[in-house]
Amino acid sequence: MKKVLIIAFYFPPLGGGGVQRPLKFVKYLREFGWEPVVLTIKPFRLNYARDHSLLKEIPKDIKIYKAPYFNISRFPLMGGTTGKYLYKPFEKRYLLPDKEIVWNRFAISKAMEIIKEENIDVIFTTMPPNSINLIGEKLKRLTNLPWVCDIRDEWTSDQKRKKHFDSMNRERVQKEKEMELRSLGFADKLTIISDLAKNRISNFNNIPLNKINIISNGYDSKDFQNYTYQYPSKGGKLKIVHPGNLSTREFDSFLIALKNLEQTKIIDPNKIEIVFITSSGKKRITKINNSSIIKFLPYQDHKKLLTDLSNYHLLLLNIGKNEQTIVTGKIFEYLYARRIIFAIIPKDGVAANIIRECNAGIISSSENIPEIEKNLLDVYRLWENNKLNYAGVDENIKQYDRRFLTEKLADTFNSLMESDRDKRVTK
Repeated sequence: MKKVLIIAFYFPPLGGGGVQRPLKFVKYLREFGWEPVVLTIKPFRLNYARDHSLLKEIPKDIKIYKAPYFNISRFPLMGGTTGKYLYKPFEKRYLLPDKEIVWNRFAISKAMEIIKEENIDVIFTTMPPNSINLIGEKLKRLTNLPWVCDIRDEWTSDQKRKKHFDSMNRERVQKEKEMELRSLGFADKLTIISDLAKNRISNFNNIPLNKINIISNGYDSKDFQNYTYQYPSKGGKLKIVHPGNLSTREFDSFLIALKNLEQTKIIDPNKIEIVFITSSGKKRITKINNSSIIKFLPYQDHKKLLTDLSNYHLLLLNIGKNEQTIVTGKIFEYLYARRIIFAIIPKDGVAANIIRECNAGIISSSENIPEIEKNLLDVYRLWENNKLNYAGVDENIKQYDRRFLTEKLADTFNSLMESDRDKRVTK
């Protein structure tokens, strides 16, 4: 069986949405003739959620190697005032393109050992962090093996990181841009999550479109084995949930809209409940809206979280107003959960197009609070009259199955192997 070295900074037992993509590829690649060998971090002082239940999804005999990663920002004296004047200037000047760059030396050394020991055929890196591209580039130069660079989030063209780049001096931004152009240009193939992101990456980095394959995020039907598809019965409360940490401020407008409806007594606070399953953002939420309608639950392991979605009528989704190319993994699990998605996202973005294509939800703009109020009130009244029903298009949803998406990745590897073989024959 052909072997692929998968280099993923975020991988179980780390939790959160970022680990799902590499995890599912590892889970299903064998079915398509590829043996995955994983290289990930051995974390030291990493402030990130853990979800050990995800380890059960990895076939027991898959080889997982680790290289040490030292999170300098979590060391003593690196926080507070001292960190502001000591660590932050150091990070801006020397840690390019990100603080995770300190992993690269250890990762490259370990990867070279793995490549020789395991007789690797293809290298696959998945970003973020952006510095992982430099690992792929270095390994490609040292071994001349085919390298597939997976892009979950954009780099210098990423709109949600605009403030980050605006805070940097021009020299640093230029260096990052040079890193991006060089590494993406050197990769044999790029895989990316959407058409819109493909076009932006191509235009921004002068990369031919035929060098970029679209492999979206998706859902794993096996994660829903104990799921109840029947809609919650009438009675009790209209229940709305958002699982996962809040990384943007786009829910501010939702919280204000909810507060307006409650204060004007258009909705009965005894008949509605909003649940945030999160380890962050509680302070900000309660500052904007401290209503008894809003409840908080701690972080849950992934499968339990998905199973519990069956208890809710609406699933909240938020994406920043300038993040048209962002498609979170969460949206696909929402689709498979067969619950109405209440989305506060860019209407001209990829996520909005997916929701429309699958007829799976209601879309509001974060800048239009009256629109959010109206959409929320419409849902509330439908629920009150026992007319709230899910009407998603199953045939369109099926294309986002993780197993099918892994097959597309295997096809990408196969095409590179054939191309590489043809080059050798020609020589």
